[in-house]
Amino acid sequence: MSEVIEDLLIKSRSAFDRINNDQQLVRWAEESQFARQAIEGNAKFMDCFRDTLENAIINVAATGLTLNPAHGYAYLIPEYDTGRGGMACQLRISFKGLIKIAIDSGAIEWVAADVVKAGDVFRFNGKWNKPDHNIDNPFAEDDRGKSIGVYCCVKLSTGDYITELAPWSQVLKAKAAAKTQKVWDSWEDEMAKKFIIKRASKQWPKTESGERLATAVAVVNEYEGSDALLDKMAQTSAYILDALHDPDGPRVTEVVEAWEELTDEEKKTLNTAYTKGGYFQHTERNQIKELLGDYYREKRESEAAAQAALVKPGNDATASDGV
Repeated sequence: MSEVIEDLLIKSRSAFDRINNDQQLVRWAEESQFARQAIEGNAKFMDCFRDTLENAIINVAATGLTLNPAHGYAYLIPEYDTGRGGMACQLRISFKGLIKIAIDSGAIEWVAADVVKAGDVFRFNGKWNKPDHNIDNPFAEDDRGKSIGVYCCVKLSTGDYITELAPWSQVLKAKAAAKTQKVWDSWEDEMAKKFIIKRASKQWPKTESGERLATAVAVVNEYEGSDALLDKMAQTSAYILDALHDPDGPRVTEVVEAWEELTDEEKKTLNTAYTKGGYFQHTERNQIKELLGDYYREKRESEAAAQAALVKPGNDATASDGV
């Protein structure tokens, strides 16, 4: 294993150094050792696609976030990638990592993100003010009730505030759109905070060093879903529902065409149960399934009939001419 890791690090270094050359935010000597320790500590890394290992290490330089576990800014994680059908290595950036980059950029002074539970008292005072979030007993997690929303508030370098919030239904849609579910299942509240910070960052002032934040968000979006994907899912589901609930009857062709334009991952997202972030109620999912099944069955039967019509009695393609 040691020889494989050494070869991996050698092939990653040139790109790492080239990207890191401008700002020198991380050092190869340290990060290569953190990467080596992570890979040696988990045999699943050896099953990962080689390019994902190299890219994850290179992205450490692109984001400027150290792999030092003591800081908790970023980690190398091996996880199954359904899109590629195998194990892939990800640079998993924590919400603390996103916050660090944002503060380092100079666009904001601080950012706070938290999940609101049903038992909390939350008051939204407008987008340009700090919200009030009161918790009677912050240590009694089970007594606070289920999660109902998430928010983040930032103080800009100008002294102004911006608050962004989202209901829990949108958090579940982000979870459903992610390529990897394991981390969401294990750390749902932390992932929710990362989700709202990503969304809020679009409104923060742009700075010369803001490219690091954009890169970090892109790295996160690759496996955890992006707002662009969520927008596409919302638009496609609305289009399908409109065709499905036409008073004159379902517009089957439109439902089929919209469905066929989706990738397998996007179809999986739309098929997720409504209570887990999906876009269709149980009856609607069943209706879509039946419509698609009927359409494809009729299509196969039509194609079979057309093929049979080509072979008419006395016109057998296998018959010889006058022999």
